[in-house]
Amino acid sequence: MKARIKATDEIIEVDAVRRFSNEKGNYIVYIDVRTFKEYDEEEVDTKDLTTLAEVRHMRTVDPDYWTKLEHQAGIAAMQGLMSYVEQITPKEGRSFCDEIVDISFKVAHALVEKYKKEERK
Repeated sequence: MKARIKATDEIIEVDAVRRFSNEKGNYIVYIDVRTFKEYDEEEVDTKDLTTLAEVRHMRTVDPDYWTKLEHQAGIAAMQGLMSYVEQITPKEGRSFCDEIVDISFKVAHALVEKYKKEERK
C-alpha cells in the first residue's frame, strides 16, 4: 500500500502493523518496506494514491498487465455467477464447472477488450 509522509510529502510503499500502547490505546504503525522505518498513523496519509498516470505507466511497463487484469476480471465474474447457480444449466455433455469457467472467461475477455478499445480513443 502507498502512503504519503505528511512532513516531507514523500510517497512510500508501506505495510501496516497494529501495535498496542498504554498511553494511546490501539494504534497503527506503518513500516516503509524499503527502509523499514516506522511511522505513526498521524505521520502518514494513506488515501488511495494511485493516479491515472501511474496506472498508465503500469500498463506500459508490465507486459503482463492485460493478462493479470483479465484473470482478475474472470475471478470476479465467476464469483458473481456463483450467486446465480440455480439459473445456469450446462449444455449437453458439459459439466457445471466447465460452463461457469467458459462464461467467466468470455465476460473477462470482453471487459479487457473494451478497456483496451477505450484506451486507444
